[in-house]
Amino acid sequence: MAAVHNSILWELYSAMTDGYEGHGIYEAYPSTKTMTEYLHSFNNLSRYAPEFVDTDAKKIASFKRGLSPKMLKSMGTSSRTVFNEFISDYLTQENNNNIYATSKSCKRALELGPS
Repeated sequence: MAAVHNSILWELYSAMTDGYEGHGIYEAYPSTKTMTEYLHSFNNLSRYAPEFVDTDAKKIASFKRGLSPKMLKSMGTSSRTVFNEFISDYLTQENNNNIYATSKSCKRALELGPS
């Protein structure tokens, strides 16, 4: 019975981390998934390792280990101590990065002119 349970957990873990690069549950930063998808996977996987997320500080530290290098640069020094506030800041930063990237690509298109 334990083998069946472990097999189901492994299939669940594999499905949740599909599209991620990394070495472990919380060290799997998104490669093709959105931040919202990563957050949902993080929350789902946290149920199986509650000892890593039983306080806000541990939850933030575990979440940071899964950030992409670009976002870690922005959020790695965050002084937030409440997980929900940290996530709110993170999503705001991600949105700002997306706006910046979009404005940069629009600027390039204008500089190149019509083809």
